[in-house]
Amino acid sequence: MVEMLHLISKASQLLRNYTVAMTCPERSSDLTFSLMEVHRQMRVILAAVARDAGVTAQQIELLCILERGQPTPGELATLLGCDKTNITGMVARLAQRGLVDRRPDTRDRRIIHLQLTDQGRHFSHQRKQEVATRVHTRWNSVTEHQRAALAHLAGHHSPPDRAAVNDRTPAEHLNTQ
Repeated sequence: MVEMLHLISKASQLLRNYTVAMTCPERSSDLTFSLMEVHRQMRVILAAVARDAGVTAQQIELLCILERGQPTPGELATLLGCDKTNITGMVARLAQRGLVDRRPDTRDRRIIHLQLTDQGRHFSHQRKQEVATRVHTRWNSVTEHQRAALAHLAGHHSPPDRAAVNDRTPAEHLNTQ
């Protein structure tokens, strides 16, 4: 499931950063619109799961990122592609629910790292299972070969003009900071 959310994130990055860089206009349009449709369908699934759980789709993405590490709010904003002020509000709401905790950095107490609580890990795991079930239902006709092709496209494609921070996967970003 983390891989599926990672693929969604990579597809979104491709949409944001590479819609005009392909040399063949027809192929660019096909790719662009296909990725946009996958992204739209995944947003619908994430929104439905989030609504049922009383959170937002972006909060679910935030929780999934926190399963892989303990980023600072700024790093989390970069990974989610939003403003740091959005992170502050999301974290506050998730902390009120007992799902996220803030911890000072061991070397510099001015720096705050975010982490899941035990309740947050359980909550996140449940949401990922719900998303996985809905993804399987929605795309049950996709073959293993097609899944592998999508994984290859989302995981190994590197457009030429992306910023260095966006060239790395969320896990790589967290592991190097």
